[in-house]
Amino acid sequence: MDLNECTQADCEKCEFKRPELWEENREAWELWLAIRTQWRTRVIGVGMGAIGSMPMGLDYNVLPIVAKTLNIDVTPATLYKIQALEFFEVNRIEEEIA
Repeated sequence: MDLNECTQADCEKCEFKRPELWEENREAWELWLAIRTQWRTRVIGVGMGAIGSMPMGLDYNVLPIVAKTLNIDVTPATLYKIQALEFFEVNRIEEEIA
């Protein structure tokens, strides 16, 4: 089923219901929302023609600046959470393109 096809009235049982955000993940999630547009990309194409670009990973140069602005301490745990979100997103995009 696709989210656009969902007609279920009870959202508590819906497969598209967002998971609960645990308090220990809140800062990492807020930081992710702030840096999720800061991608390093690579050009993809066939032969001599480029057909687009694809994210390779986040530009981590902006992470300390954004974290400081949001008063978030970048601990190893926070970094690992950001990297997990990054890994998930890159894989999701690669599957979407394939």
